[in-house]
Amino acid sequence: MKKVLVSLFVMFFLLITTNPLHASGDLADGDMPQLDIPKTSKVLADESEVIEIKPEEDAKIRWADDKIIYEGEVNAWMSVLIGIDDESIDIDYFRGDTLRAVVACPDSFVRIFKTEDNGQTWAEAATFYFASGAAREPHIVHGPDSNYHVFCLYEKDENDIYTQARRTTNEAIIPGTSQFLSGDDSVKNYSVCTNRRSFHDYSIFIAYHKGLGGIDQDLIYMLKTGDRGQNWSDPIFVRSGGSGFPDITYGNDSTIYVAFRHRDNDAPGNLDEIWVRRSTDFGSIWQGSVLIETDTFPKMAPQIAAAYDGSGFVWVIWPKYINNQWDLRWAWSQNTGGAFSSAATVNSVVDSNEILPSIGTSDFYNSTDNNPQVSFIRCSDDWAGRLTVRGFYWITAETNWSIDSSYADSGAFPTRPVQTFTAGELPAVAYVGESAENVYFDSWANTSGIEEDNDVTDSNGKIECSLDCSVITGTAALKYTLPKKATVDISLLNILGQKVASLDSGEKESGEHTVSVSAENLSQGIYYIVIETESGQKGLAKAAVLK
Repeated sequence: MKKVLVSLFVMFFLLITTNPLHASGDLADGDMPQLDIPKTSKVLADESEVIEIKPEEDAKIRWADDKIIYEGEVNAWMSVLIGIDDESIDIDYFRGDTLRAVVACPDSFVRIFKTEDNGQTWAEAATFYFASGAAREPHIVHGPDSNYHVFCLYEKDENDIYTQARRTTNEAIIPGTSQFLSGDDSVKNYSVCTNRRSFHDYSIFIAYHKGLGGIDQDLIYMLKTGDRGQNWSDPIFVRSGGSGFPDITYGNDSTIYVAFRHRDNDAPGNLDEIWVRRSTDFGSIWQGSVLIETDTFPKMAPQIAAAYDGSGFVWVIWPKYINNQWDLRWAWSQNTGGAFSSAATVNSVVDSNEILPSIGTSDFYNSTDNNPQVSFIRCSDDWAGRLTVRGFYWITAETNWSIDSSYADSGAFPTRPVQTFTAGELPAVAYVGESAENVYFDSWANTSGIEEDNDVTDSNGKIECSLDCSVITGTAALKYTLPKKATVDISLLNILGQKVASLDSGEKESGEHTVSVSAENLSQGIYYIVIETESGQKGLAKAAVLK
């Protein structure tokens, strides 16, 4: 029998527990008999236990209808044509169904929004205001406790990094945490990360581009706090003249990475380079930089992400101007940044510009998913027409990227879309709409309450079936309709297409039927539910189990 083809969202690789699944089929009294599950998720020796999923029968995975986080103008400016970077929003997952977003507005307010239903609805939770200048490039990070931190660049004379910490319980400012972190008005841009994935007593790290009057003089420094924002270190030197536009990320084992752009005007042809530098002691000492790509073609700011699982994987992505258009380039390391692969182009189309990528891995507590997701903006090479937000993800089994797909239902403004994850470690993105108005949120459309386009119709031998909620935290109901009496077999498969359990089987009358599925003893991850009849009709639904 053919191998099972499951090509969608392999990044959600999961390990199946040895405990049984609870399931029932058409049980009036609600009892849920236990079913045996294979002890491991390795390829089954008996191929008769593997169910074939043909491409045309795969569950239809799409992104949901966009939700509006904020209605109004955003403090964004089109910096793309002069080549570098711009960020106007940020978003971060906390826990459960809670995420927060932060928006810099042209009225000098920084507005914080919260959702407690996994992005379905958003409401303004807090604000702060600058009387003498505007704010831009906001960032937000949550700790594993009841604190979260917001940052921005304060534009008065030039730029200072400003921060404050707030409590998640009441959004109130934590006394003593409202601070200007740089007092020399020279910050061009910056990035923020935490090590919340591994440590309860978490730290926060900032890398920033310090402008000193010319591209040959620009520097990169970092700041860090180990007491949740009460006190910050003195500036720590990272990289010398000609460097800027840093992106910082935390890996594991105290390792921090900074990717940055370096312009060497003294070299023949004025070299434009992408570099990565790392520290293995939380940024106190920085090891030698690794050159990723060098040539004379202009480059935008790189973005970097690292795995937390000890694999040593680190990914870098950046736009490069070549052949009169911007293309996305990438490289990766398999040894914690000691060396990187040769740079290559990814998901770039002829006669189009691919710009402003963001990249992220899930840093949920106790996460086993370390595969990055990328979001970016695409438009025509003459910058005419509508901008779209698109994305792709890392496929571990292929050590390569998926093809790209569209997120946004609305047009976009050329400011960086922001990558995050929602409950169930599912990818999500926030972006600024056309004309720098409104902030939108889009997520993989299998979260509770979002209508998912994964129903399979009765036509062409397919069985109509649907789940009442496709993120399962307790029990979900699978409904399916048989056009005539038939013998059915309903199976649960893991993301690799391996059969986990038989949910129900036997002869069923025509009409609607229901099968209840409990996530109580399942590992967190992605599952398929396959319905087959003796005549070859099939139905397919998809669900995420969330613990």
